[in-house]
Amino acid sequence: MRLDPIVTRRFHELQQKADSIITARMVDHTATDGTQYLKVPSELYKEWATNVLSLLQRTLDSVVTR
Repeated sequence: MRLDPIVTRRFHELQQKADSIITARMVDHTATDGTQYLKVPSELYKEWATNVLSLLQRTLDSVVTR
């Protein structure tokens, strides 16, 4: 099975967005043992996750209906 070029392009775009979210992470707090706990901006993550779910739903729906 070959991926549609549009799906491939969207996966690439989502990977780039994920990379930008990772670079936007910041220290949330530091534990007493020195361990740093990171967080990412929730709006960026929610937007990315919604886009991923939408792409998966559309892709899987098209496979099922074929």
